[in-house]
Amino acid sequence: MFLEQENIKIIVNSISIEGGGSLIESFNSSSLLFVHLREIITPSNMFQVFTFLVAIFAVFLSWVSIRESKKANILSIKPLLLFRQQTSSKTGKVKFYIANKGLGPLTFEKFEFVYNGGIEKKVMPVFRRIRLQCNLEDSDFVENSRVYTYPLEGYSMHVQEEKTLLRFQLNNKSKEDFRAIKEELKKLDIHYSYIDLFNNKVEGTFKLTY
Repeated sequence: MFLEQENIKIIVNSISIEGGGSLIESFNSSSLLFVHLREIITPSNMFQVFTFLVAIFAVFLSWVSIRESKKANILSIKPLLLFRQQTSSKTGKVKFYIANKGLGPLTFEKFEFVYNGGIEKKVMPVFRRIRLQCNLEDSDFVENSRVYTYPLEGYSMHVQEEKTLLRFQLNNKSKEDFRAIKEELKKLDIHYSYIDLFNNKVEGTFKLTY
């Protein structure tokens, strides 16, 4: 009887060990990790561990500072391209131009004049078509009043620089045609794209409004 009880105890103990193996292994792993950490972090090297953690935090703060500084630098030299137009029905003058009102230079990658489905790099051919559409001759314009821009792709605009795209003035005999030419100019779109000093690209379209 005594032997049977001993055997039962041995069997129960074996089952308990087998059934709780994962718990024991987990406990042993945690114990080993704790012991290992105690071996690494001791009173004698506590200062070194603290210094290491401070260094990691300092590197993180430096990375954040560099990232924010880069953002600030980009904003501090960011260009801003604006489109302006001036018209006067009394004098028959029309002028539209672009200006860089930002804080940094820009370089055009694309600058196109789109009129009635046609695309031109120069404004002169476009204006010639507009003139023909309005039945206007050279004699209908004030002498030497017409100014055309040259192709702007690859051109760099400095801060506060202005560039006239088109300027002209109708003479007294042709002022009644002023409305007609303005209606045609409404059909003109200006497509552009430019990059800043950090190669950030900006694209857009200007439209004339009268």
